[in-house]
Amino acid sequence: MSNQGIARVIGVGLLLFSAFIMASSGTFVVKPGYRGIEVTLGQVSPAFKPEGFGMKPPFVTEIVPISVRQQTAEELAECYSSDLQQIRVDLRLLYRIPENSVVKIFQDYDGDPFESLVAPRVQEALKEVAALQSAEQIVKNREQIKTRSLEIARRKIGPLIVLEDIVIQNIALTRELEHAIEAKMVQ
Repeated sequence: MSNQGIARVIGVGLLLFSAFIMASSGTFVVKPGYRGIEVTLGQVSPAFKPEGFGMKPPFVTEIVPISVRQQTAEELAECYSSDLQQIRVDLRLLYRIPENSVVKIFQDYDGDPFESLVAPRVQEALKEVAALQSAEQIVKNREQIKTRSLEIARRKIGPLIVLEDIVIQNIALTRELEHAIEAKMVQ
């Protein structure tokens, strides 16, 4: 093979390689259960990208994936009952981000939406409900506490995030209070 033939093969190879690099940097894939937020030179697009394969317009900096699947998080809440007894409640929270809130949450809230939106409002709701009942009533009326807390938390969070459920895993009282309740039960 002559020098010209070798130069052509190298030139065609470089051309194909650069075309491949340009084509792959102009595409994106949004995984199932996610929506993509398009950020172009620091500006967020008002519409999300659906799951699947897509082409990026020039100068798109990145496509940020946001999950729209139901997520589970655990939270420890400390609150006081109406008789001023400290109560620790282990919670499991089920929530999801609706598609129509994806862009707004990305633009307006920093970090994990659970930490900035869901957890503080659920804690506040549980404290409001617990403050209205004695420690003994809280233990007895576990389902009622859960239902009322869920209702208040949903109202506080609003339509940005859907709070599916609150699961009360454990209610822990102080040792002194547990012994007092046991003594009362024995009598």
